Amino acid sequence: MDSIEKQVKGYCDKTKIALNPNKSYPWQGVESDPKQGVANTPTEQEKEKEEEKEEYIYTKKQFLKDWNNTRTEVLNKPSHLNRLDYESNNILEEIIKDVDNLEIEMVNALKGFFKQQTFPEGQDYTTNTKHFLNHFSKYAQAYYDKNANIYGKC
Repeated sequence: MDSIEKQVKGYCDKTKIALNPNKSYPWQGVESDPKQGVANTPTEQEKEKEEEKEEYIYTKKQFLKDWNNTRTEVLNKPSHLNRLDYESNNILEEIIKDVDNLEIEMVNALKGFFKQQTFPEGQDYTTNTKHFLNHFSKYAQAYYDKNANIYGKC
């Protein structure tokens, strides 16, 4: 019996008043589980807090990997992008701040982008990260809408 239980028992014995008549106390002959009513132990709660702090943060390195893998997968063209220009990097940083579940949304938007049949002015933008990042939400929506012709047909 810990010190709090001793104090409660002493109070109950002295005053003949049960603090919680619906609760069984260990000194009343009923064994109780100290974890009863507690979802997690304090150690488990600390681990959960640390995991929340270590929330996944999408990075430029992950973007480059996603770009290369998705471009290769969708277009069947090898891709070896290893850096972003200054403007693309700034746009990516803004997207990282603004978009939830970016690790999923980015791959979906890339798929929407690489599946496009045409691009403005007949250009091939499939190597243009700046264009993609400037129109990130448009390509994410194209993915969900299964729209490979957001700029119209050829």
